[in-house]
Formats: sequence, C-alpha cells, structure tokens
Amino acid sequence: MAGAAAKKAAAARQAASSTYQPIILVLNLIYAAIRTFVSPRPFTVRWEGLGLAVLMMMQYTAYKGILEHAASGTTASAKSSKSSELTGGKSLDVLGLALLLQYASILSLRFICWGIWVFPIWGVYQLYSTFKK
Repeated sequence: MAGAAAKKAAAARQAASSTYQPIILVLNLIYAAIRTFVSPRPFTVRWEGLGLAVLMMMQYTAYKGILEHAASGTTASAKSSKSSELTGGKSLDVLGLALLLQYASILSLRFICWGIWVFPIWGVYQLYSTFKK
C-alpha cells in the first residue's frame, strides 16, 4: 500500500512539475527579454539585483511548495470533481505575488524595494487567518 501511495504522489508531483515549470520558465524569459531589450534601465542598481535574487528564491520556494501540495493529495481532484481549487494552494499565491512584483520592477525600482515587504505582511495575515478559524 505504501508503495502505491508513493507512486501516486510521485505521479502527482511530476504532473504539477510538467504544468508549472514551463510556465515559470517562459514568464522569466519574457521578463528578461523585456528588461534587456525594452526597459530603459539596465541592471545597474545593486539593491535591485538583490531584490530580484530574493524574488527568484521566492519563486523557487513557491514552486517546491506547489509540488509538495500536489504530492500531498489535497488537490481539487482528490477532494471533489466540482472544486475549483488549483494545485498549489498558498504556494501558488506566493508565486503569483513574486511574479507580479518582478514585472512591476520594470516600471520602477521602488516597486521591488518596497514590494518585498509585502511577503512578511501577507505571511502575518495568513498566520492570523489560520488561527482565527
């Protein structure tokens, strides 16, 4: 039984990986192309590079969380066929927020400097909503 559950979890992890990995890769390549060819500002500010590194680490962590969520069996298909929950849970929210801040950094450096603070605020809100229930 344990072997079958492990195989099912590995298959769910592989399915989530084949779905989300190309999406994340394409979005990051589009960002790099816009930043390189369209944006008037090159990567010259040291803090901007640090902020982008933090956002990339957040994307990687969120991606790993999405894979673990898929493997845990708490996806919509495991709950019911009528549920509209996407595979990834809260990690998908973190990924979306990181990508939003990354693309907002094209417009202004202030988005990335101040936007990084959204993550701890969001985390405190999620912690509060968890214990509120």
